[in-house]
Amino acid sequence: PYTTLFRSPNTSQFNQFADFLLGLPQNEQNNELTVNWVTLRTWQFAPYISDTWQVSPKLTVYAGTAWDYFPVPYRESHNIEYYDPATNLYEVCGQGTVSTNCGISVQKDLFAPRLGAAYRIQAKTVLRVGYALAPEQINMYRDGLYNYPLTLAQSLQGTNSYTSPATLDQGFPALVVPGISKGIVALPPTVSINSSPKNFIRGYTESSNLTVQRELGWNFLAQVGYVGSLTIHQHTRYPFNYGQVGGGQASQVLYSKFGVTAGETIIEPYEHMNYHSLQAQLQKRMSSGLQLQASYTWSRWMGTCCDANADGSPEIPIPAFSHMNYTVMPGDRTHNLQLTGVYQLPFGKDNNYLKSGAAGAIAGGWQLNAALSLYSGSPFSVSAPGASLNAPGSPQQADQVKAHVAIYGPHGLSSPYFDTSAFAPVTTARFGTASFDSVRGPGYANMDASLFRVFPIYERLRLQFRAEAFNLTNHPNFNNPDSGVTDAQFGLISGANAGSRLIAERYFRMGLKLQF
Repeated sequence: PYTTLFRSPNTSQFNQFADFLLGLPQNEQNNELTVNWVTLRTWQFAPYISDTWQVSPKLTVYAGTAWDYFPVPYRESHNIEYYDPATNLYEVCGQGTVSTNCGISVQKDLFAPRLGAAYRIQAKTVLRVGYALAPEQINMYRDGLYNYPLTLAQSLQGTNSYTSPATLDQGFPALVVPGISKGIVALPPTVSINSSPKNFIRGYTESSNLTVQRELGWNFLAQVGYVGSLTIHQHTRYPFNYGQVGGGQASQVLYSKFGVTAGETIIEPYEHMNYHSLQAQLQKRMSSGLQLQASYTWSRWMGTCCDANADGSPEIPIPAFSHMNYTVMPGDRTHNLQLTGVYQLPFGKDNNYLKSGAAGAIAGGWQLNAALSLYSGSPFSVSAPGASLNAPGSPQQADQVKAHVAIYGPHGLSSPYFDTSAFAPVTTARFGTASFDSVRGPGYANMDASLFRVFPIYERLRLQFRAEAFNLTNHPNFNNPDSGVTDAQFGLISGANAGSRLIAERYFRMGLKLQF
């Protein structure tokens, strides 16, 4: 009965307690640092030249360029390591017969031109245009800082939930520090590393803008223009040991050739992004105690799904399906409206109303501040279980079975945010037909307001009182809904969106600030 109890799959809590009592863990992990200090030495060179010319009273031109050079970094004790996925050889640069940089080459033609011009069309109208190219400013070997054999790690797993890889009495198997003097190190098949390619191509971003600015009178200033960017060869933490659709572990690139089960990462110039936007701004400069500003952006952000920083890994690393990665980015916001204002109330000394007396002393010196944010929701993907896909390293998307996905709006757990019948799980070995980030979540609206007053104390000594209200209207903003097509809460929203702060609900804050 005791054995039956603790081996029954219906009483997993008892199984876990029995493992604890018997000292039979289901898995074991340990790590060891084989050096006192992990170091990386890097040189970066960026000489530049630029100048500004006043071509005419109406035209000003700026031109310049930089030259960026990033040599191969090295460590304090030895040089970096290089993994060749074609041969499964792991080299320690500068050791044995291996060259000091393992034959890794870097670019020497990274010129970064910058051009700009401003032209006064009329006395109150100015046209501005600009262009800049900026190489990616990353350390090419930052991800390999703690590579094998500087750090050793092992993970032992039982063959099933009823077996243990070892006992607590036995302890962890000893980690063996490999020698590096010959330059070639045998890489265990379960060890993950990060490596650079032989030809390290550094990505770059091109930025451009064209704007028209005009004074409208009454201290109003208007501006409208195009702002865009294009990122090419953005470095990517490319998971090289990916599997094919339906192939499972046996189809993984390095497992089928060398029996490697770990996920080896190569820094590849894979990703690219582009951003286009129409930006408009209307500003009232401070006058008569009032300052206003309205900014609106209409934009589109596309790139390699789905990392906003574009330095992660592609969702699908299989080359034949790379085209599926290019989609709208999760940080895309089609519409973005920001309104801000400051109003110094016209009461008290040196103002138009209640210049003296008790009423002026009470009502004078107050300042109102407000900020309103309105922007579109973020896109999200509808996923499906990946068992049928059986492609290690790639996620599964749901099938989209309707051409149009109806959006019903946020209703919390009472009803779905969108038409969930537009998607279905995938039961065969293929990718689902739904693209990444194919549905856009709820938009965001928020208003903050505050009331300030400064009380003079003595000469330069002043006391400022602040009363602030965040989410003044207590307007609810919602997170994206559950996006797993087989989840019980698929399509339902279960959380609030706090935007850029920690608390989504309305809250008040008061404070005193002593200025001197």
